[in-house]
Amino acid sequence: MILAFVGIQGCRKVSHNGSLDGQWQIIKIEDTSTGEISEGTPHGYISVNLHILQLRGLTSDMQTSNMRYDKEEGIIDCDFPYVNANDISKLLQPYGIYTNPVQFKIEKLSGEKLILRTDHSIITCRKF
Repeated sequence: MILAFVGIQGCRKVSHNGSLDGQWQIIKIEDTSTGEISEGTPHGYISVNLHILQLRGLTSDMQTSNMRYDKEEGIIDCDFPYVNANDISKLLQPYGIYTNPVQFKIEKLSGEKLILRTDHSIITCRKF
């Protein structure tokens, strides 16, 4: 019985993402090329768990990406496999994402606040 319990516990995946894991509510998106800022409602959400990043709330469909997080460099690489080039403006741009794949530079990460920078935007979130 003890061996079965230890074996089950050994199969659990443990996240190495630290404070990044969880659900984040987008509170502001700044388009750095135009200076346009969108904030307020409706709110979108970024959810991070293990190697998955999901976007929801601003478009009709939830978008899921494969994620690679380099903690030392503060970089998140995401690829949305079900978003083709023609759908980026409709499915990803409302979240401040203008390319697929996309690379985020983490400007700030605390237990309560997350600021992500791409080549075209700054996305500010709060823990939800």
